[in-house]
Amino acid sequence: ANGHDYWILAHAWNSDAFLVYLLTSEGITESKRMAVGSFHAKGKVSDAESMGYLKASPNGKMLAAAVYGTDRPFEVFDFDAGKGEITNARSLGNFTGQYGVSFSPDNTRLYLTGLYAHQDAYVFDLRAGTKKPLAIGEESRSGKQQLRIAGALQLGIDGRLYTSFGRAQVDGTYKLAVLETPDRPEPSPAWLTLPGRNRAPVFGLPNFMQSVFNTEKTGISSGEKTLAYPNPVSGGTLTIFRKAATAEAVRVTDLQGKDIRTGDIKLLPDRIVLNTASWPSGQTYLVQVAGVSYKIVKI
Repeated sequence: ANGHDYWILAHAWNSDAFLVYLLTSEGITESKRMAVGSFHAKGKVSDAESMGYLKASPNGKMLAAAVYGTDRPFEVFDFDAGKGEITNARSLGNFTGQYGVSFSPDNTRLYLTGLYAHQDAYVFDLRAGTKKPLAIGEESRSGKQQLRIAGALQLGIDGRLYTSFGRAQVDGTYKLAVLETPDRPEPSPAWLTLPGRNRAPVFGLPNFMQSVFNTEKTGISSGEKTLAYPNPVSGGTLTIFRKAATAEAVRVTDLQGKDIRTGDIKLLPDRIVLNTASWPSGQTYLVQVAGVSYKIVKI
């Protein structure tokens, strides 16, 4: 909301109203109910419209609501993070089985998946106003086939867009569909193998604050396989898998551009380790290394 407080958003059942709450260090200090967009209610399948994900864009300016049902509008909204107001509902078209939803890290693309692979799955270019099917290739006995990606969607700290859509393998492992470059015209779907048995996500993936993944103004490219880990950081150290010639090449600021004391910095051949013990908790920081910025949350 303001760099340290949070908005909690939900949608009321049998209603066209969003529920908006402001969470501060004092608890819930503000609540709003605002009617905007379509009515969420019992559809052709009993209580079907109670399912689906609601996601904010990483820059906090948009919301997208995937509501499970038959031939219903897929809606996007404007969000004012300063006031907690939701406005300007618009539909990107009618789709069946809406479930997973995610914006790209640079906020230019929007991904929609169904709960099952026979349902609608698309990536929308929000600047061009176009869409194209979202699918991944798989080899089979009859040759290579294209499978619609389904299930939950969640951005990761490595810039990838992870899905809960996967396939069990005969060797007991499980492969999961991942979009390697979600902010590019070709998101590069690929399979990620999970070792061990019974490790398949089905209906969901862990949730994160979407602002952590915003690359709109930080210069981060989600195509780079560079990591800042852990993020959010709660302990004493942060590891960035990127080279730096000197400690002076590493700069830490708050979101207002104020320099933050970095503490000890270890320069290793393939990574940088920062001591974050002196960083105040509950804030977001920009760590800049060799022209690339990483948005880090300290909890």
